[in-house]
Amino acid sequence: MDALIEVIGSDRAAYNQCIQSIRENLISIDLALGRLEAPDTDLT
Repeated sequence: MDALIEVIGSDRAAYNQCIQSIRENLISIDLALGRLEAPDTDLT
């Protein structure tokens, strides 16, 4: 995670958007594999 922060630098909006995209992708993968019945909003 630290490496990701270094790459993005101080652009917090881009960082947040990247993390949100990763979370949405993980939810989609879990749904596709049948491991998740409904999206979980608390993925921290």
